[in-house]
Amino acid sequence: MLVTLLIVLLLLVALLAVPVSVDFRVNYGLPDESEVFLVWAFGLVRVRASGRAGDESTEVEAAEDEPATERSSPGANPLAALKQREFRQRVLRFARDLWRAVRKENIRVYARLGLGDPADTGQLWALLGPVSGVLRDVEGASIELEPDFSEASAIVDSRGRVTVVPLQIVGITLGLALSPPFWRGIRAMRA
Repeated sequence: MLVTLLIVLLLLVALLAVPVSVDFRVNYGLPDESEVFLVWAFGLVRVRASGRAGDESTEVEAAEDEPATERSSPGANPLAALKQREFRQRVLRFARDLWRAVRKENIRVYARLGLGDPADTGQLWALLGPVSGVLRDVEGASIELEPDFSEASAIVDSRGRVTVVPLQIVGITLGLALSPPFWRGIRAMRA
């Protein structure tokens, strides 16, 4: 019995150690067809995960018809957790570790956004302009945001490959879940 459990555990760890890649070409506002492929076992398993960018999912439509419900529990105060310096540092470290764990290859994103009114587009660009500058410096990716002051438009053309090792993601998540500052922040949020 113990040997069987050990074998199952080792098999699970071995499966989680195999990288999973997502090859994507996602377009919005363009006539090209979007494609997303999940690749596992070093290319032995390749599954198409999407169709056209404009397709609507029936699950999404059903969820939109439901009445809005409050997502947080009564009395939950996320700001109380964010006020704690150790909690903020731990969550930021978690996000940084996740970002580093994801291997990004040939990521290219081009987005052109316009609201139809040049003044409204200018206000939007006042927010997105600095973000665009920061995104240009992202290592391993080419991200370009561009305003369209002449007409209302939303065009996104993106492509690339993202690879993760599930075992590494599990380890990073367990590190967060077992950290005392995280749980102190959760307790403060519920208090």
